[in-house]
Amino acid sequence: ANLWGQAGALNGLGNLAEDRADYAAALDAYARADSLYDALGSDIARAGPINNAGVVHLFQGDYAAALGALERTRAIYEAAGQEDAGLLVAELNVARALLEQQRWDEASAANARAFALAERFGLDRITAAVRYNDGRIALERPEPDPAAAAASMRRAVVILETTDEQSRLTEALGVLGRALLANGEAGAAETMLERAATLASDLGMPQHGWEPTYTLALIREQQGRDAEAVALLRQAVEAMETVRARVVGGQEAQRRFAEGGPKVRVYEALVAALIEQGQTEESRAYLDRSYSDDLRAQFGDPLLLAAADGTSADGTVTEADRLRALQATVDQLETERAQARAAGQTARAEALAARLSVSQSEYRALLDDEIRNDPALARRLPDAARTLQQERRDFPDDLAVVTYLVGESRLFLFVATQDSVGAEVLNASVDEVQELVQDLRRVIATPTAAAAVRSGSLGGEVAR
Repeated sequence: ANLWGQAGALNGLGNLAEDRADYAAALDAYARADSLYDALGSDIARAGPINNAGVVHLFQGDYAAALGALERTRAIYEAAGQEDAGLLVAELNVARALLEQQRWDEASAANARAFALAERFGLDRITAAVRYNDGRIALERPEPDPAAAAASMRRAVVILETTDEQSRLTEALGVLGRALLANGEAGAAETMLERAATLASDLGMPQHGWEPTYTLALIREQQGRDAEAVALLRQAVEAMETVRARVVGGQEAQRRFAEGGPKVRVYEALVAALIEQGQTEESRAYLDRSYSDDLRAQFGDPLLLAAADGTSADGTVTEADRLRALQATVDQLETERAQARAAGQTARAEALAARLSVSQSEYRALLDDEIRNDPALARRLPDAARTLQQERRDFPDDLAVVTYLVGESRLFLFVATQDSVGAEVLNASVDEVQELVQDLRRVIATPTAAAAVRSGSLGGEVAR
């Protein structure tokens, strides 16, 4: 078998998968190519797929893994004493990894070494990548120079427009648009951003489309075109989440991808705009999808207060207020979903079910905090609601399961069916709960005892 040919083909397949943001397929192809080159005993050949895997880690937001792979690539070329295009690409990508980690001086130094090599070999295509890095550094460092950034990115775009590297051109156009906007050239910025967003869409490259679309939304907002701004923000989130879904490594890797500052700002802008428009539930859904605890802390109170009946007597918002607000939201969504089902509105029912799931998740998260803050209950986690959430899919459709946790002064009550999990917090002492449980047992044994349970306020709430 021609192992050299197989390895080269795998590396090429990895390149194609990477362009489509199919990171699992790309990493698999690169790993297989690396394994074949290793079997052939060629470290220099291995440098190619190792470098390419490092670039995939860059796009996934795993900058530590990216830098490790790219520095390893550079070390292979240096050990072989080869100062050629391979070393140049490795140096360039190391600069990019350092840039993403905001290690500005180190990134500039590595980029300068790459530029010197590019000039020596006369490789315009690589010079464009050097200019791209220069532009990003000038634009994003703590003391930005948007004019210098725009100048660097213009040079990169001019070069890339003479090549067939549409992916790099799309990325460069987006950064050029941001630099022009920061430099006060809104009209020119809009043109470049629209080109970048259109190219990304046409090429099926959401990894290069979400940021120019987000920046365009900011321009539309400044122009007072709020509806267009929100639509663009939704598109930016959709593109970003398309890429996030392809990140390899499970939810932890997806959270790491989502933690980048610009990505969080997309959610922040959309949530703020939706709250301003009174679309509280949709904003809460996007908050949940953001994976950002900081955003939850920032927007949590306004969201809950929008649904709350009121606050405490002194005007403060207590945990009980928050619980009541979320419970009211859950109750309303359950009612609307039931109405949609009865009317045969399947799409609306499904949309309401998604929103209900988010609200229930937030309610359970708040209950988790409440339970953990009660020493008597903390030892009894995992949370009963979460256990029911995991097991309810196996319930028959005519079964409801009730469970509870008893605190010193509160009762945490959970009810689960195949469709949903509900919860409520009731003010009740341990003695009251024990008395109630005895009453309920009598109801089960003797239905006529139900009146005795309903005669008390706590019993009435539970019976309801």
